[in-house]
Amino acid sequence: MKSINTFEFLSENETWNISDVLRLLCGSLKAHESESIILCQSRQPLGKLMETAAASGRFGKVTIYMEPGTGYTPDWDIPFLTEISGGHFTDENQIEINGGHYVDGHLELILDLSVHPLRVIEWIDDAFEYDETSHSLLSESETFTLNPQIFAMLQEWRTRRDQGEIKDPVADTNFEKLIKADLWVRTEIHVALFGETYSTRYPSFIYHHYKPKLEEHLRTVDTYIEGAIATEKLKKYPHQGAKNLLIENHGFDEYYKNKDHYQGIDIYNENELKGKKGVVPKSVLEVLKFKGYPVPDGLIEAINDGKWEKASKLFKKLREGFLYFVEYDELPSGDIEASKKEKEFFPAPNDTEWSDVRFSLTEELQIIIRIKNKEQLFSVTRLEKKFHRKPSRNLLLRIIRFGGMFDKSILDDKNQMHLKHYVSNLRKDLKELFDISENPIESAGEGNYKTTFQTSSSSALLSPDNDDWDSE
Repeated sequence: MKSINTFEFLSENETWNISDVLRLLCGSLKAHESESIILCQSRQPLGKLMETAAASGRFGKVTIYMEPGTGYTPDWDIPFLTEISGGHFTDENQIEINGGHYVDGHLELILDLSVHPLRVIEWIDDAFEYDETSHSLLSESETFTLNPQIFAMLQEWRTRRDQGEIKDPVADTNFEKLIKADLWVRTEIHVALFGETYSTRYPSFIYHHYKPKLEEHLRTVDTYIEGAIATEKLKKYPHQGAKNLLIENHGFDEYYKNKDHYQGIDIYNENELKGKKGVVPKSVLEVLKFKGYPVPDGLIEAINDGKWEKASKLFKKLREGFLYFVEYDELPSGDIEASKKEKEFFPAPNDTEWSDVRFSLTEELQIIIRIKNKEQLFSVTRLEKKFHRKPSRNLLLRIIRFGGMFDKSILDDKNQMHLKHYVSNLRKDLKELFDISENPIESAGEGNYKTTFQTSSSSALLSPDNDDWDSE
């Protein structure tokens, strides 16, 4: 275990760099120690966690720009860095790079990368489990012990976010401007449908909440668009002259005055900025409607007929439908607000006791939650949105599967030592979600626990061979 000093500056700075993050987790580090972690040469699990987070977009646009005119813009790519660390390397553009010197310089740039604190904190929240009694962060392979002041500082950042002091900037899109456009590029399709694009497109020093489900939907839409282009159901047309960018307000206008210092600040990619080719908006909507997405009836016709006021109203409905689809993994049934109201299930009615609550696991690996005479079906994905802590979610699933009486044997060997902590967190999560003050899980003595809610599971799921349900 490592104990860290208090970094008062972290609570005051608007950005943290990667070196700050490593010191926050690991304590005081020398430069070569930090570089070793990034290269996964030491503390390999931590280095891998950070590489995966960077690659998925958790830290935003992490591309590191070299001096102007070098023609090379590397990113956080451990295999690449490892490959060139032993000597010379020639990239796809036939640029010769000195291995050792280049790696050292590149790692220094990565360690100095400015990242918004909430990007880091939200990654920590997802990657680790908190033990509030010991002020520790738990991973599968290592425990990081924090100074209580650091622990409190992380919570202060979350509170500022939750109170609306720090907002996730998304494009303030003019729907009429979008639907009147002759052509859309890929980023404009993303923003038109979802209100934002990939997290990797936003500068790292700007707060942008990472939404894994949204990222999946963006990739799915891109696949459909690419397939439609390949089969010529959707055609690309060249722009006449320079591309007229339809998304101008990214929510970080204050940084434009420093644009020369932040290459790649735009959420458009380089090809889009060059204005090569785009696709006709109504054709995109036709493809997506055919694929089963919630494109409102009459929208395509309104665009065809030039009824822009009607089209703008329907386009707003389109956006709401797509976001509903992301949230609930299903199409809205009729009115979106009415569909949302039907989904309201928590908290439980005021007089509910835990004995009134039943969790059931189906053979299709879905969870039925019943509160008195009312029940809802939850996919594992939907359950993730209610239980943000992965160990809480997985422990609950195991309890449902194997029954309400359990001990440490319910967990894998590597996690058994954390059972008490996981049970404590699950209690908190259940109480908060259902708003039932009673204890949902009681100690039964000698390391055993018993739920005060009911559970049931299909007999087919009790086979030791059937253990795929909790894979991530």
